[in-house]
Amino acid sequence: MTDHIDNALIRHEAGWVQLQNTEGVDPDPSYTVPETEIAGLKYDSEKPRTDLLISDMPRALEAVSQVLTFGAEKYSPGNWQYVENADSRYLAAALRHEMALARGEQNDPETGVHHLAHVACCVLFRLELAMREAAR
Repeated sequence: MTDHIDNALIRHEAGWVQLQNTEGVDPDPSYTVPETEIAGLKYDSEKPRTDLLISDMPRALEAVSQVLTFGAEKYSPGNWQYVENADSRYLAAALRHEMALARGEQNDPETGVHHLAHVACCVLFRLELAMREAAR
């Protein structure tokens, strides 16, 4: 047993938590910390780590945002969701971008954005529309 642990961070069923009072806390991993000693308790360990979208792929997300911005300026914001026969048309669009990549072209000539960002955007359109349909 120790007298004091600085910045005690422990694993709890809610995830990693900071202890408020570390006086007399045993660093033994089997030590059970009373609920009253846990600061900032939040039960979200079973929820998706959406923060990983930003930390793990900021460049890809920015490129997809560039594609969305171009589309919003060319057509109107959110216009993609009203396209007739959207699933097959976005599949065809994604495949056109894949074929351009197969020919050795990295960036879309109209937007200047990587073809894979266009592919990702088309797939996300299809996914969003499919999930909306499934939720009905």
